[in-house]
Amino acid sequence: MVGQITKIDDSKVHIIPMGLDKPEGMLIENIDTLRLEDGKIAVLNSSIKYFYQNGNFTENNDDWLDEFNDFKYDEDISKFEDNYKYEGKEKTNQSYYKVYLFGAGAFALGLTDIEGNSTGTADPIHFGLGFQSPYIILGAVDASPGAYFMLYGYDDKYMGTVRAYQMVANSSFDLNPIFYFLPNWFHLCADIGLSYNNKIKVDPGLEMWTDASEPIDNFGGFGLNFGPSFNFSGSTFPMEFHLFSHINLVPQNGEWAPAKTPIMNIGANIVIVLKRGR
Repeated sequence: MVGQITKIDDSKVHIIPMGLDKPEGMLIENIDTLRLEDGKIAVLNSSIKYFYQNGNFTENNDDWLDEFNDFKYDEDISKFEDNYKYEGKEKTNQSYYKVYLFGAGAFALGLTDIEGNSTGTADPIHFGLGFQSPYIILGAVDASPGAYFMLYGYDDKYMGTVRAYQMVANSSFDLNPIFYFLPNWFHLCADIGLSYNNKIKVDPGLEMWTDASEPIDNFGGFGLNFGPSFNFSGSTFPMEFHLFSHINLVPQNGEWAPAKTPIMNIGANIVIVLKRGR
């Protein structure tokens, strides 16, 4: 189209086409190129290069992204990268699944007669393996559900010789969100679990029951485990070391079933954190 330009604004080019008397407005977005008589290009690729009003051309140098003309698009921005680089917080070992092996020394606390004299002992070593889920926020603490399997036993002149196993559904409660001043590599936890106990082998005691009945094997049932643990954990190393002191309330055998007897375990976990290496 050839004609006389009367105005170029933000949205339109107003032009009187050759042979007409009145101007027409053409949308800038519909114009590919508008070339003036002197060869100057007023519109290129639907982008305004020059405005025109009242007989004067004005260069379009109004960039809303650069209102104060303090940023050049061709400026090397590599020097700004460090200032605007996002550094996410790295996940700790508390955010991953874990498996572990453990061993513990055992001390019988409840194998006594009515006068407080010891009637038996616990097997000196208890051991097992377990699984732990990632910690989640639970009120003021972080909680991790898990499970473990443990072999244990005790000898008592009334209840007999018991060799048994227990399967425990437990939870570990990390108290560090409360004791925020503790170092990141140390976690103070409280553990509690419900156990199911069953026999591997039971030899009933030799002592007659108080009602003169013959000793029998009736071991088994549910129990309760609880106590503190002290977890040592690095932020990147995929292994941990835990110390614990738990009270296990396990079933009694014989005349006193289904009452429980307490056995204290003091031991350690060797933990493998199930996370991918870098």
